[in-house]
Amino acid sequence: MEMFVEYTACHDCDLIARIPSLKAGEKAYCPRCRHLLAASVKNGLEQALALAFTALFCMVLANLFPFIAFASKGREQVMTLIQSVVSLYRHNNEILALLVLAFIILIPTAIIIALITILYPLLTQRRKIPYARRLGRMIFTLQSWCMPEVFLIGVLASLIKVASMATVVLGLSFWAYVGFSIAFTVMFARLNRHQFWNTLAPLQDPDPGAATTAKAAHLASCHICGHLTHAEKRRCKRCHRCQPMY
Repeated sequence: MEMFVEYTACHDCDLIARIPSLKAGEKAYCPRCRHLLAASVKNGLEQALALAFTALFCMVLANLFPFIAFASKGREQVMTLIQSVVSLYRHNNEILALLVLAFIILIPTAIIIALITILYPLLTQRRKIPYARRLGRMIFTLQSWCMPEVFLIGVLASLIKVASMATVVLGLSFWAYVGFSIAFTVMFARLNRHQFWNTLAPLQDPDPGAATTAKAAHLASCHICGHLTHAEKRRCKRCHRCQPMY
């Protein structure tokens, strides 16, 4: 395998640093501000793939069974995860219903499927699928828009008030979504961005010369994959992200 001299620019202070070859468990920090620049997680991609399958399985279960049930004065109401979105829509909260659907179901599921699509052939058959870089860019772009844990905290906060007025029964779907949230969170904890992109698309960074910062070297550090790109190109050479920023 061809070895590259790898540089990166700190996203906090813009200092250009050379990334050494990292062994499993090692991390590289910015020598100026101590910001984490890169890390090598032992079997990180394999663990991320296993957790992605687990999260996908839990998400399927969370949409097949009752999420929560309320019982009061002889009346009982059962609600599924999808019905919570439908209920918001029927009560004239269309925008809120769309946001809940996107942030707790659609976007997390799309990320999991994209990650499995990339990692499964890459790790089992040592081959890359077409559009793998675009899918990788989508994963890390949408990561901050996934809020399963925020949704669960909101549900639990609501149950504190509802529990005083009715009997609350947490269904299998609720516990499946709890499992999904845990698997999803740990998946990203094991999915190191530096390790992911160096495995998917190893690429030589431009030599910054004597410059100490990316701005001084007229380079831009991509916030998606970390690759240094000549600023005038306005597009990352590795993940094809438009307008990489300093």
